[in-house]
Amino acid sequence: MESTPIEWEEITVPFTDCSGDWIQFYVRESGDTAIFDDDGYMVAHLETHGINDCEELRAWMNKAVSKFHATVNEDGHVQATFPLSKKGEGKGYFFMALQNMEAPPLKSIFGEKLGLY
Repeated sequence: MESTPIEWEEITVPFTDCSGDWIQFYVRESGDTAIFDDDGYMVAHLETHGINDCEELRAWMNKAVSKFHATVNEDGHVQATFPLSKKGEGKGYFFMALQNMEAPPLKSIFGEKLGLY
C-alpha cells in the first residue's frame, strides 16, 4: 500500500514585506517533525530588487537564518524542521527569520553591487 504524500499547508501572517505583500510560508508534517518552507520567496524577492543569487548571498542568508534553526537549500528555499511538539515555536522562529531579511542589512552587505554607495 502506497502512502499519500502529505500536502503543504499555506500560512499567511498578518504582516507585509517591504513590497506590501502578505508574508506567506508553508508547513507540512513528516513523521514526528514539522517542516517549514518559504517556497523560494526570499531568494526570488531579493532578485527582484537587483540582488542576484550568488555564493556570497547564500552564505549571508544561511548565517542569518541559522539563528532560527533554518537553512537555505540548493533550490533557494529557506527551510526549517522542528519536532511536532515545538511546531508553534517553529512558526515564530520561521517568521522572525523572514523578518530578519529586510533591506537595511542587505544594503550594508550588498550596497556596492546595487550601486548604493
